[in-house]
Amino acid sequence: MTRARQPADWETDLERGRQDEDEFRRALQDHGFGLFRDGTGAFQELDFCVDYRDQPRWIDVKGKWSHCSGGISALWPEVPSTELMVVDETVFRRVVSLGGAGYLAIHDHPGDRWVYLGPWELTLSENRRFQRREHRSTSFLEGKILLDLRCSSWVSEGGIDIPTLLDLFEAVDSALDIVDAIEFPNEPPLPVLGH
Repeated sequence: MTRARQPADWETDLERGRQDEDEFRRALQDHGFGLFRDGTGAFQELDFCVDYRDQPRWIDVKGKWSHCSGGISALWPEVPSTELMVVDETVFRRVVSLGGAGYLAIHDHPGDRWVYLGPWELTLSENRRFQRREHRSTSFLEGKILLDLRCSSWVSEGGIDIPTLLDLFEAVDSALDIVDAIEFPNEPPLPVLGH
């Protein structure tokens, strides 16, 4: 059984998240993104927006601080708990509502890596949905998405690697008009029907 989250959990997550956001902000600045929008102080926005090839790219930074609990891992037993990441459904909806301009940058602390997910990984790869009971001033249910981080080919071991993120931007742009299915490293080939 997975316990309900308490108000102190939320505060801890916010503080840890600020550390990852600060690190990502510095990486963007160091790479030369002098002009970007910083939405880290607003809960209704994704964390950063950069201009890449005259198009805005919105990036939300998330931290994975531990492996998923047994209760959450049981929702998707085929995937190792080391590869599972829980994302709020509201964040997921904000990212995918941007029509191909939304991305997640996940700092997997136990795995010592950054995993970058674009619109194709988020919308076309397999995931699991569930609700978790949260407690702040009142008790409520919050929609969650369970992601398999193996769906991404865009991973940097150790620290943030902005060129890897830019490669993902390029891959997303080049895949806009292809007609065959996009494949993901964690999934078997899709069946082919017809003659």
